[in-house]
Amino acid sequence: MKTIIIFLLAGLSGVLYAQDSDYLEHPGYIDFRDFLNFNPEDAKTEIEISNPLLSIVADASKDEDQELSSFLKGLKLIKVYSFEIDSNQVRDIKSQIDRIDSKMQKQHWNRFVRVREKDEVTNIYLKSVDKTIVGLTLLSVNCTETVFINIVGHINLDSVSKLGTKFNIPQLDSVKVQ
Repeated sequence: MKTIIIFLLAGLSGVLYAQDSDYLEHPGYIDFRDFLNFNPEDAKTEIEISNPLLSIVADASKDEDQELSSFLKGLKLIKVYSFEIDSNQVRDIKSQIDRIDSKMQKQHWNRFVRVREKDEVTNIYLKSVDKTIVGLTLLSVNCTETVFINIVGHINLDSVSKLGTKFNIPQLDSVKVQ
């Protein structure tokens, strides 16, 4: 009996690991460490939600908001990093975002929002495959904070702002289809 239990646990852990990391090769996934000079462990806020947790939240949301539940079922990963910065870092981070912008466009990410104000830059990108949005990335910096968000999976833009409300990610509230 012990052998069967050990075998089942080993098999289950392999399945959960495969589910947990199946987004790594997904075309909508961005490994921010390839682009940034920030260490994710220094993040003020770090959110990383993948399956099976996304599926659990989708099921729990089904009665409250069917549209959000369906949207969550199509996702593989929601990743958010937020770092506190001081005002003397803003210029360097803006330059870094410009370099990231160039790299992302070379990787066929389409920037569809670009906000440039005195102390703030925000870029939002979409990655599409066969007319389906499979990735959304937000890069933002202001005088106190820089935020990086990557959402991986089948993305319905009409539901992204609901996602921001559900997981308390205010930067997603502005992503709406008009």
